[in-house]
Formats: sequence, C-alpha cells, structure tokens
Amino acid sequence: MIKTYVWAYRYGICASLLLACAALLRILLASNNWPLLNADEGTMGIMALHIQKGEHPVFFYGQAYMGALEAYLGAGLFFLSGRSAFSLRLGLILLYLFFLLCLYLLTARLYTRRFGLFILLLLSLGSNVVLSRQLNALGGYMEILLCGMLSFLLALWLADTTTHAPPRSFWRWMGYTCWGIVVGIGLWSDLLLLPTILCSGLVLLCFCWQDLRRGALLLLLLGMLIGAFPLILHNLHAAPGQDSWSVLINMQGAPAFSISSIAQQVSRTMLYSLPAITGNPVCHTDDMAGLKFLGFEPVQAMSSTCITIRVGWSCVYLCLLLCVIGWQIIQVRTHLLGWRKDRLKRRLSTEFIRAAVGLAMAIQAALTLYSFIRSHAPLDGASVYARYLICLWIATPVLLWPLWKSAQRICAIPGPRTILAGIALLSTVIIMSYGSIETLSEIPQARAAYAWEEKLIASLAQHGIQHVYTDYWTCYRLAFQSAERITCGVLAGGCSLQSGMHNRYPPYYEQARRDPNAAYLLDGNTKCASALQRKGYHYRFATSGYLVYQSE
Repeated sequence: MIKTYVWAYRYGICASLLLACAALLRILLASNNWPLLNADEGTMGIMALHIQKGEHPVFFYGQAYMGALEAYLGAGLFFLSGRSAFSLRLGLILLYLFFLLCLYLLTARLYTRRFGLFILLLLSLGSNVVLSRQLNALGGYMEILLCGMLSFLLALWLADTTTHAPPRSFWRWMGYTCWGIVVGIGLWSDLLLLPTILCSGLVLLCFCWQDLRRGALLLLLLGMLIGAFPLILHNLHAAPGQDSWSVLINMQGAPAFSISSIAQQVSRTMLYSLPAITGNPVCHTDDMAGLKFLGFEPVQAMSSTCITIRVGWSCVYLCLLLCVIGWQIIQVRTHLLGWRKDRLKRRLSTEFIRAAVGLAMAIQAALTLYSFIRSHAPLDGASVYARYLICLWIATPVLLWPLWKSAQRICAIPGPRTILAGIALLSTVIIMSYGSIETLSEIPQARAAYAWEEKLIASLAQHGIQHVYTDYWTCYRLAFQSAERITCGVLAGGCSLQSGMHNRYPPYYEQARRDPNAAYLLDGNTKCASALQRKGYHYRFATSGYLVYQSE
C-alpha cells in the first residue's frame, strides 16, 4: 500500500524533498548571518521596524521605483521570530521557495516532471554570488522573480486551456485577474520586470484574444490596478521628475552611445555580470569587496586563465540562448503552418502553445540581457549590479531542455552529441554543488564579522554615543543592527555632511545634526583627521577597525 502510494506520488515527494533541502541550505546560511548585513539591507530592516510602529512606506527609502513588499514581510516576521537580519531574510527564503515551486510546475507542464526535478535540483544550489542575491533584502529582486514566473505559469495555463474550458469559466476569469494582480505587484516591486511582462502578455494576446475581447481584458486591467495601486497612487501625486520611471532612468539609464562605451558594456557583462548571476563559482569577483556583498571569498586577480573561464562561460550561455531562440522559432513556425493547413479543425495544438511559451521565455531573457548591457550597471559595478539580470533564472528550463532531450538518448542512441549533452548537464550540477559547499565554508567568517559588528555597537553604547556621522555603508547597517539605538548622518567623500539621497531616512540626519555629542565614526580614514581638528573634533578611541572623533 505504502509502496504504491510512494510510486504514484514519486515526483511530488521528490519535489518536496528538494524544496526542503533548498530551504534548509538558506536557513542555515541566514541563521549564521551570511552574507554580511549591508546598508541597503539595513534600510529595508529599518523600514520593517517603522512599519511595526505604524508607518506605511510605499517605496524603498530614497528610491521611488522599488516597492516595499520585503519590508512588510519582514515586519510580519519580526512579530514571530524577533527583530533581526535572520527574520528579515526569512521572507526572502519564502519568496524563493514559492519561485522554485512555480518553476517546477511550469517546467513539468512545458516539458516533463523528471526534467522539472532536475531544474529544481539545479536552482536549489548556487554559488556565493547567487545565494547572496537570494538572501540579501535589497528590495524587489525576489518579488520580481516570483511574479515573473507566476505570470508565465498563468499565461501558459490560460493559453493551454483556451479550447478545453468553457469561455466564461469562473476559474479562467480568476486566472486573468490573478495575472493582472501578479504583474501589478511585480511592477510596484521593480520596473526591471517589464521585459518579462511584455513577453508573458504577448502569449495571452496571441492565444487568448477571444477571451480578452469578451471581457477578460477588463479583469486583467482591474487586477493590474489592484496590484500596482501603491505605484499608481504615488505617481499620480509625484512632482515632475520624481515619478518612478524618471527616477529609474536617472539612476540606471543608458549612457551616451559610442563604440567604446558599447564595447566596455559588452565586455564587462561577459567577463563579470553574466558569469556571476548564472552561478559560475570560479575566479570570484566583487566590485565592493570590503563590504562582503557577495560573500567572504577573496577576490581573485583577473589572470588569463580566469578571463578564459569566465568569458568562455558567458559564450556558452549566449550560444545556448541564441540556439534555443532559433530552435523555438522553427518549432513555432512549423506548428503555425500545420495549423493554417487544417482550416476545418481550427484548434491550436498543445505543442504549438508550449513552443510559443518557450520562445517567449527565451526572448524575455534576451531582452533582460540587452537592457542590462545598455544601462550604466556594467560600467558602475558589473559584479554587484549583476542582480539586475536576476530574471534570466526564469529561462533556465528553456535553455537546458535541448541538452536534456539529447542526453536522454545516451542509452538508446549513444553518440558524440548525446554524450556531450549528458556531460554538460552533469558538469552543471557538479559546479553548482561546488558553489554551495564553498559558500557553506564561509560561515565561520560570517560569524566573526557579525561579532565584530556587535562589538562596535557595544563600544559606542558604552561611551554614550547615540548619533554618529559615518559613511553610508556603515550608517544604515549600524542603525538596523542596533535597533535604532544608534542613528547617523551620512558623510560625503570629502568628509562633509551629505544631505542628499544617501541619507535615505532624513530624520536620522536631523537627529545627528542636533546632537552636540554626535561622533564621527571613520573606517580607518585618517585623511579627515586634520579637517575634523579644525572643526574642534579630536580623536577619542578606536574600536572594531573604526576611529571615533568627538568635540570637546
């Protein structure tokens, strides 16, 4: 009886076990304070604290295009497990697990359940860069990943059941409304989701146009209005130039077009960004190594070997993407021609719909990559800002399906092509496993770094210091980790006070300005010493690698 049950539900049981392992890996890392808390994540934690006090922020402080959903999740989890970085990151783990579940369901529906398990295994693992993107509450990234996957899953279900379900089925109407809500939440979370929305929307337009004409379009728009309500409300009252689109373009827009800038953008994306976000664990790079954004692994010099490995990795990815787009176009064209010949039947085949969805997923990956290359991100921080490519993960099943299909023939028709495909898939799993093991080995360093931060907070409290002037990356990390017992104003590069965007929460800046006992907390920066002495500030003590200056 038990054996029969287990065999009947073997795929569901295996998927559940893989999800449990994925959750345990991330909980183990997060509970040991890996990766190191940074200022952006500290800002999200501060927002969660303020939500608990009754505030209702719409966007990430200082960035009016990135939604505050992670902060609301964090505020809820603070009630359950206390106010900590671990509680804040639990919300991200839940979002990623839902993404993995949707990914498995989509892959099983598009291809096979066995291949779905393989994809689930692959994305349950990851390098330190990949895992840090999943555990840092930087705002919007896990949300758009989940919303993008849900938009494709709903579009596939709606298109696949067009000819099977009654035209005015309640569940189909709910499906259109849910698609709109998911897309609206995704747009509020981060406008980086636009290529994904465009491609999944085209699937609905091509295969569900009759439903849309009968009134489903109104439900879809109603859902978008509900999901994106905070975004819409803000932009209706935003001052000129302060709307979400203008803020995003000002921060991440395309630089002036030139051959040299294009060459730099492409080369830096190939060398740094694409290998980082797709899980290459070899030759670690980090544009902000001192902040431990991407883990504690030492940054390696970009030797000729590293350049070959990383550029080769990117070339393989791009070749896969281009080949899949070409193959999917041929598949769609073949099915379309077959459908046109059958004038009497007029019924779209399941294979046609699934080929079109696969093509849409591949095209969204290409559009995501193109928009990243044309932005400032590859020039400003190619490794750290590789997170803007996170929606590439959605296309993973489409990219690897041809290899899986070829590898399945090893036993039946062994040949060079099938053997190479099998080796490629096995190598991918080994590489991702190596990345996960390497990340787990960084836990002792994460514990030591957290203890160092706690020592700094305790030392400042011992000296009665409640407000400090310091750099941005120290400021908001300290404010959250100390539960706002220590707040701060941000210093500019020239050791002068900076009242602009890096003071994300202006009351902190005002509190520091009004406090005559506010201290300067410098990260080993002695260049400011003479300037501070002229202002009447003198060196007091050193703690956890910082120098503390106070007035007489």
